[in-house]
Amino acid sequence: MASKIDICNRALLKIGQPPIMSVDDYSPTAQLCLQEFDAALEATLRSYPWPFAMKRMELARRTDKPAFGPAFYYSLPADLVRLVEVFTGGLKYQVEGTAIATNADAVAVRYVSKDIPVGTIDAQTSDVIAIVLAGRLAISITENTQLKDMLYAEAQQMLAQARNTWAVEDYPQEPIEGIWIESRSASNSTSFFNNHWNPWGPDGKGVIGG
Repeated sequence: MASKIDICNRALLKIGQPPIMSVDDYSPTAQLCLQEFDAALEATLRSYPWPFAMKRMELARRTDKPAFGPAFYYSLPADLVRLVEVFTGGLKYQVEGTAIATNADAVAVRYVSKDIPVGTIDAQTSDVIAIVLAGRLAISITENTQLKDMLYAEAQQMLAQARNTWAVEDYPQEPIEGIWIESRSASNSTSFFNNHWNPWGPDGKGVIGG
């Protein structure tokens, strides 16, 4: 399993930069790696419901309530990067900011967490993170947009391969059909995010969006 320094050095190698000894030293390159690593990790985690990052949680009901419509707010987990399943006992729900609005008396979720040890990430997925990180570092270090575009294409290919590997080990996820969802059964799964993945975005710094 890879460490943070391993992933950073693989990313640096991709853009023709020398390796660093530690992400905690004060060299400009190490500081950039430290600055961009979490964003690259989160962008990768949001791109697919990775089983190694999956968690389950019963949500806490908030004291404040929606101004109209649903009766309750339930707080989403602070470490959530992708919502995979919502269990409301068959009642409708809506994601609003960092909460779920619903009439359900209890809510539980399955979700992808960003709070995972880097050492638990498999080699194939850590390669994807390294490529995403390399693309972000290419903008800051080399200002080479052509290199960034090449790395983006490579990231897409590697992500597809990693998804195929995990797909045989996890039940297929059902995409979300709209902002309001009927929870048809506890075995069905719904994704809060769509499948369009752009690890850098229009500003070259990484977004996930439609």
